[in-house]
Amino acid sequence: MVQGRHSLLGCVLMASLSSFQSAQISFRLPLIERIRLPCPNPIRGGSEATDHERLFQELLDMSHSTSSLRLRNGERGRGLFTNTSQRKGDTLLRIPLEACIREARHASDEEKSKILSRATTDVEDPEALTWDVRMAIKLLKKTGKLDSDDESEIFWMKYQDLLPRPDTLSQPLCLSPSMLSEFQHSELATGGLMQQRRLRMLFPDLMPAADSADSDYPSNLQWAFACVRSRAFTVTSKKNATSTDEEDDEFAFVPFLDMTNHGDPNADFFCDRANNYFVLHALTDIPEGREVLISYRAEMCNRIYQALYGFVPQGGNYNDNIEFPDSLKADELMAPLLEQALGLDQPDGEQILSSDPRLNSALMSFPLTIEMPEDGVDGNAEVEKAQKLLDYVTEQRRVMSTTLEEDLSLVTDYTRDPSSLDPRKVSAVHYRIERKRLLDKAMGILQGYIDVLYKSGN
Repeated sequence: MVQGRHSLLGCVLMASLSSFQSAQISFRLPLIERIRLPCPNPIRGGSEATDHERLFQELLDMSHSTSSLRLRNGERGRGLFTNTSQRKGDTLLRIPLEACIREARHASDEEKSKILSRATTDVEDPEALTWDVRMAIKLLKKTGKLDSDDESEIFWMKYQDLLPRPDTLSQPLCLSPSMLSEFQHSELATGGLMQQRRLRMLFPDLMPAADSADSDYPSNLQWAFACVRSRAFTVTSKKNATSTDEEDDEFAFVPFLDMTNHGDPNADFFCDRANNYFVLHALTDIPEGREVLISYRAEMCNRIYQALYGFVPQGGNYNDNIEFPDSLKADELMAPLLEQALGLDQPDGEQILSSDPRLNSALMSFPLTIEMPEDGVDGNAEVEKAQKLLDYVTEQRRVMSTTLEEDLSLVTDYTRDPSSLDPRKVSAVHYRIERKRLLDKAMGILQGYIDVLYKSGN
């Protein structure tokens, strides 16, 4: 992921500087300490954790799945760990497709009407009944959370005990308006409210009213939808894929595989359509007792991470971004000048980039150009463009109602006493900590750049 980012930065920031003169002044931005984040599979301790380990094994047998892994708690929360040492290429987990909840990308109007219990013509936007909403309804039925005893299944009624409790889900679509405000990011909150309006339009009886109390969130439908969005997989063979037509897409909620945590992957998965299995296999040799990790999805900003999975990567995210309005995107900064101001033209420039994900994210967020004017750079115009960007970032930072120190103090209190805060609020606090640090990084870059430009003009 980092290397891909560098190749893009190389096109933008590592341009030749031989065609112009500029100040050789550089400033360096301090690296920021790492903090731990809540995980998609929360830690459950004591007898509950032991019960879940037993249930995991019981359900493997019930579904005719095979596994060399066990479910237990680790530093990332609850996850899958090897029982014995595994070699590269070994099968770690194999789940029959018939044990999964599956849904095609598209459905007919007749199928939609059956799910909605009314004609699609009576629905404001029947196209909003997408595959993930339909799968969420299936999950509710199979777990016995809807009045459809004929469709409930013992396996899924038991498996739901391994899924996140509703009161721990941190995806914005599951949160009340007051809890959404804890993120201190209007775009993220707006996205969550839009998802809620969509579900309310489709299934008004399964959703809290817009003015419901905080205690009414999330509903069973919100719980199921969040589980599906964070845990479903595409039923496509990565090893033998022959079609790129999304019309053929099918998706599956794959039990057991959904328990794998995100991280530097030592395993990957594919759908063996020939034998009707989902397979998790080792990408490297994995020692006994080591956690098995997969990559959830490449190149996501924190807003998407939070929306889909209810958490954000710790210590910065190379693919995070600051969303600038279109009115500022036309005023591109001179990338070679900015590179030189940051000291990225020096021999250790690539090392600086690779060690600071927020620096990468901020630079990739700025409107940049590598085209240097033949008649020289207008320093005043460059300062003006940088100042506009700085003013915007500063305002984004100003409207965040708590200080970074206050947020860090809340995290410290929660670490000492997990019962002191709602875990959903803790997730929001972690999100806004990461956002504040990215905005602070961008402010430092832009202010430093302006300072260098002023000095070079004097």
